[in-house]
Amino acid sequence: MKAQAEQNDSQVDKAKLGLEEKKVEQRGEQFDKRIQSSENIAQARIDSSLQRELMKQQNNQGGQGG
Repeated sequence: MKAQAEQNDSQVDKAKLGLEEKKVEQRGEQFDKRIQSSENIAQARIDSSLQRELMKQQNNQGGQGG
């Protein structure tokens, strides 16, 4: 009986460890997704600023030519 109980405990511990490993893996994936999302947002802001700057320069050149 005692050996069976110890084996059951061991199986439960292994299952818990497996769940913890999956949780850590999922947290890592979520972190990576957040980082990628932040990078995408930063790039979009850079692109937007660049477009605004180019439009300003084009408007300035157009106004000086007339």
